[in-house]
Amino acid sequence: FIRTRRNRLKQETFLFEMVPPSGKADIEVDLDSLLQVDEKEPLQRGEIHYIFMTPFSGSTLLARCLDELPQCLVLKEPSIIYQLAYYKRDIVDKYGALSKEWQQCVDLVIRLMERTYSPGQKVIIKPNDESFNIANTLLASRNSSRLLFLYMDLPTFLAQAIKDETRQTWVKTRV
Repeated sequence: FIRTRRNRLKQETFLFEMVPPSGKADIEVDLDSLLQVDEKEPLQRGEIHYIFMTPFSGSTLLARCLDELPQCLVLKEPSIIYQLAYYKRDIVDKYGALSKEWQQCVDLVIRLMERTYSPGQKVIIKPNDESFNIANTLLASRNSSRLLFLYMDLPTFLAQAIKDETRQTWVKTRV
């Protein structure tokens, strides 16, 4: 998580590509300390909703359009959601280990991502396509949360996937 202005956040196509301002060092904080700070300092929070999708389904365009609305704060492919999905898939599900700790991390991440810039703003998170395995967990974390799933049929997906060399390369890395 980095502190940033709303305009900078809107400019980013995907948050996993966002780099902290130069000269800023990474800070490591243990989970217990972060939980205590979060509990002590009530922050402005908004309802949180999700857009899940198959690749090339128009979700980035939808996210950009929603981001133009002042009542929406769109977080496009934040890496922390992918990291939670990866951790669940490769540690929790495989070994049954640390599921309580994983759920605490999910709860904390959601509380941090609920922060908004203005009252009444809704947070919309568009995770990357490798985060499907935690969709139910994210949706169940808040009663008010909603999830939109964008997809397309196979022929349309294949047509989109071969459109240009970048997409073809992306598909090769996934197969």
